[in-house]
Amino acid sequence: MELGASASWARPRDRPGNPAAERQEPRTAAEAGGPGPGASRAPLFLRCLYLVGFLDLFGVSMVVPLLSLHVKSLGASPTVAGIAGSSYGVLQLFSSTLVGCWSDVIGRRLSLLVCILCSALGYLILGASTNMFLFVLARVSVGIFKHTLSISRAMLSDLVPEKERPLVIGQLNTASSVGFILGPMVGGCLSELDGGFCLTCFICFSVFILNAGNVGGCFHNVAEQTSLWW
Repeated sequence: MELGASASWARPRDRPGNPAAERQEPRTAAEAGGPGPGASRAPLFLRCLYLVGFLDLFGVSMVVPLLSLHVKSLGASPTVAGIAGSSYGVLQLFSSTLVGCWSDVIGRRLSLLVCILCSALGYLILGASTNMFLFVLARVSVGIFKHTLSISRAMLSDLVPEKERPLVIGQLNTASSVGFILGPMVGGCLSELDGGFCLTCFICFSVFILNAGNVGGCFHNVAEQTSLWW
């Protein structure tokens, strides 16, 4: 018996008149050319991620212009102030690779949430700093965990098609830049009040907590799209 003949009876669904051949499996939305289950979520996901970028640099830029004034109020010399300021950049240099690898292991969403919360803690300590030890401790925490935008761009690379990445990454940078523009103005106005630096840091802390709520809440609906979220 030929192989073709044996194959014909081995597949009864292909024989004409067979009810199994007439029953077609339901087509998914992606096979039918319609929007898939993630199509309606994608705009929400992008808007939440743009909000993450906006709030991140909005909170940071409220505090950064006031750091030099606060260091002087603590009685630090220019040399000590310069070393303390450079510690943030040094920690960012060495922690960026580690945090990136860490996010590959535990997932983008969880690593982003942890980084935001630890950065919020750093700014809370910064607002309560009354000596250089607390100031440096706050900058160390922020220097290690302040990688919000890097993880956000990694999320976009994971979930957005390659041809659309330049557009959405550009929009993320735009949203972040708007926050970076508005933050110093708000921080400058708050610094005019009594205890302005402490108040500004507390508001920055609140902005980061709001950002963490955005990550934990809005992104929960799309977390099942890829295992990289977890």
